[in-house]
Parts: sequence; C-alpha cells; structure tokens
Amino acid sequence: MRKADVSAKSLQAIADADGFASLAIDRRQALWAARGLARHRLHDMPLFAHAGRRHGRLAGNEPVIELPQAELGEKVAEDYRNLGLSLKAHPLDLLAKPLGLAGWQLCSHVQNAPDGKRLRIAGLVTMRQRPGTASGMVFITLEDGQGTANVIIWPKLTETYREALLRSQILGLVGRVQRRQAVIHIIAESLFNLNGFLRHVDAGSGSKNAVRMKSRDFH
Repeated sequence: MRKADVSAKSLQAIADADGFASLAIDRRQALWAARGLARHRLHDMPLFAHAGRRHGRLAGNEPVIELPQAELGEKVAEDYRNLGLSLKAHPLDLLAKPLGLAGWQLCSHVQNAPDGKRLRIAGLVTMRQRPGTASGMVFITLEDGQGTANVIIWPKLTETYREALLRSQILGLVGRVQRRQAVIHIIAESLFNLNGFLRHVDAGSGSKNAVRMKSRDFH
C-alpha cells in the first residue's frame, strides 16, 4: 500500500472481488486486512505515529485475526454481487436440492429426454431473444452447471406470463421436448418466476442483499 501508493478504497474493491485469492487470502480475510490498512494509514502521520508508540499500537502490531471460512454458497453469491459471475460453482447446482424438493428438475435434463416428453425444469436465464422475423416468438436459453436448454415461447404465452418472462433470473417452466435430429428445444406451456430460491444460495451468510444474476435482455 505504501510502496505502490494504492488507496484503501482500491484495495477494498479488489478484496470484494476476491482478487487476493491468488495470494491465498480469501475474501473475508482480505477485506479485514484492507480495512485495517486504512486505519494504519493514519498512524503513518507523525502525530498519530507518536501517539501509537505511547500506547503500544504501532501499525502492523495488531494480533492476526482468523475469520471463519465462508460457505461455498456465500462465496458464489458474493461473486455475483461484485462481478456478475462466479468460477467457484454454478448457482443452479447449489439450488438443485431445494428445487428438487419443490418438484423441479435442472434444465440440462432436456438433453437426455425423448421427443414429446413433458418436463418441469428450472434454469438460470442467460439469453432472451425476440427476433423481428419470428412472428412474436421468444427464445430463451436456460443454464445449469451441466448444460443448457433452448426454450421456445409462443406469442400467446408472452402476455399471460409476462412477469415471469421479463423478471425471472431463475425461470421455471413446464413444456414438451421437441427433437429434430441434433437440435433440441422445449416448447413452453407455462412459466414461473423462481427468484425466491436464490435465498438458498447464501442462506448461511445472513445477508439481506439479493443475489443478482446477469442475463441479456431482448434484442
């Protein structure tokens, strides 16, 4: 911090993004250290340094605090809050159990389903498209940690399920598989906003901030 003249604010931003992981310092420990360095910068000033010597509080002499390790779900949630993505795990893999208990399968099940099979699937929305040449049809790509599913939504459903279509980060749908040689789609019959399941991703952290997953808007 002193040699490179890096601000405490910059160090905290790097720590928030888990940028010190390559130095074997996890997000919590890095944030604690960055905030400590911000306090120590005051003690670098002659007046405060003199006061610190009088009270035995020279910068760098504070005891090392070992913070409890964050759970995987909390790490993934923090990655999404700060970066919009995570390389640690896919959020849908972390949600597989609560979704399964509610009767939802992960969207990658489409890949092995026979033509005409009716499925109840859920996935992270990564793409929404409504091409001008598609007569009002909407195409959505869902994703989990094992694969993707391409969804076709007929125009008559777009108004009925508009809220789920536009606002879902985690989308649930009931529909039938359509196979045409190597091309696989699922034709949607009904849509459901499953964003409420995101609370399970970092349930152990006690955070009140919603996890924000990024998806591309209509174009």
